[in-house]
Formats: sequence, structure tokens, C-alpha cells
Amino acid sequence: MSEKRFKRGVIRTGCAAVAGMMFLSTAAIGLALVVIAVLLHHEALRVLVTSILPRMHRSPRWQGCIIVLTMMLAHILEVLLFAAGMFLAAEVLELGYVVGEDASVTTWCYFSFTSYTSLGIGDIVPHGHIRLLVGIEALVGLVLIGWTASFLLIEMRERRASIGN
Repeated sequence: MSEKRFKRGVIRTGCAAVAGMMFLSTAAIGLALVVIAVLLHHEALRVLVTSILPRMHRSPRWQGCIIVLTMMLAHILEVLLFAAGMFLAAEVLELGYVVGEDASVTTWCYFSFTSYTSLGIGDIVPHGHIRLLVGIEALVGLVLIGWTASFLLIEMRERRASIGN
């Protein structure tokens, strides 16, 4: 009887250790994705401010359009970054899976778009440790979309003020 208990304890400890390592692996992937996405977003804004906008001699309306289009491209790249990260975590490292669709590249991209924008339709449901990545992506999307909105607001106010003076 004590051997069975001991063996169960060892098995449980072993399973907990594996689960802990899987969680840490997922958290490390999530941290890397956050850092890369924030740096990508920052660089897109930096290029806009230092290179693109100063060279434009068009109306503030066109400048606003250039800001929106550039930042939309940055957001799409960030979504694709998270799609690649979730694909890597699920398909290569086997840290989880999704239910609802076949796990194709388009499914991961679609799922990443719905997660990044916090749309969360629910037709694809993550299981396992990749759920952590989905939550991280939703938070990152919220923050980066807010960053873009505040940047656009500030730029449009500055453009409007320069027209009035």
C-alpha cells in the first residue's frame, strides 16, 4: 500500500514538474512576443515621427491617413507575430491545441486577429497552456491599439493647432 502511495506521489510530482516546465515555456514565449510586439510598435511610431511625417508636405488629412495606414500595417504584423508564436507553441512544442477548426496557418491567423482585437468570437477554443498566450495577446492588443489611438489623437491636435496659428 505504501509503495502505491509513494509511486502515485512520484507520478504526481513528476506530472507537476512537467506541467510547471510547460507553463514556464509558455510564459517565456509570451514574454518574448510581448517584447517583440512592443518594439515593433515603437519602431513604427518612431519611423513615422522621424522619417515619414517630416517629409510630407501635404494636408493634415493626408498625414492622418498615412499614420492610420502605417499603424494598421504594424498591428497586422503584430497579429501575425502572435499567430506564429501560438503556432510554434501548439504545433511544434505541443503546449496546447485549439478546438473548432483544423489547426492550419489561416486558422492561427484568424484566431490571432480575434484575440488581438479582443473580439473573441468563440468558434475556436484554445486548450492547454496556450490559453496563457491568448490572454497575453488580448492584453497586448488592447494596450497597443490604445497607444496608436492616443498617438493619432496627439498628432491630429498638433496638426490642427499648426493650421490655426
